[in-house]
Amino acid sequence: MTKAQRSIAHELRQHVERIEPIKARGTLEDYFTVYADYTTSQERQQADYSKSEATRLYQAHGFEYCVLLEVLAGAR
Repeated sequence: MTKAQRSIAHELRQHVERIEPIKARGTLEDYFTVYADYTTSQERQQADYSKSEATRLYQAHGFEYCVLLEVLAGAR
């Protein structure tokens, strides 16, 4: 993971923690994977979240994953 990718993931995780009173449990790699899948699907207008669905964030911490998607969509 590059420094820029780590920075993006860290900012997203902090944003999720500010919105919801939870301790973020997803790794920075998970956060960046979801971010990359989301932005790629928006650019191509195709939904392929297979990499996101393979993350621990999606599989074990679904609420946190949903909050992250809301942040990415600009809903919060």
